[in-house]
Amino acid sequence: MAVRSIKYDWYRCREFCFHDLTGYRMAAECARNALLLKVKDNKQDPDKFKSDLMKIAMTTLSSKILSQDKEHFAKLACILPTIQGSTNLESIQIIKKAGGSLKDSFLDEG
Repeated sequence: MAVRSIKYDWYRCREFCFHDLTGYRMAAECARNALLLKVKDNKQDPDKFKSDLMKIAMTTLSSKILSQDKEHFAKLACILPTIQGSTNLESIQIIKKAGGSLKDSFLDEG
């Protein structure tokens, strides 16, 4: 009885079956469409935009090393888009000092 049911399902499935990659592509498209329905653009409201940037930065900085200071570094990261002028990432330098802690990090304009 069970074998007959499996054979029936197999024959029925052959009519509707497709390659595995096609299924993955369909699932990816479905997920993308679901995300596009939920996305919000907060560029017009500076407070919401900064709040979104802080959330993204804190999520990104949730590692073992920065977990204690992720709010401090998220604030530093959110200051950068507000600075007018060059957006060249090559102009950002990290200077290490002996004996300092991560909390001593700061953004020096100039």
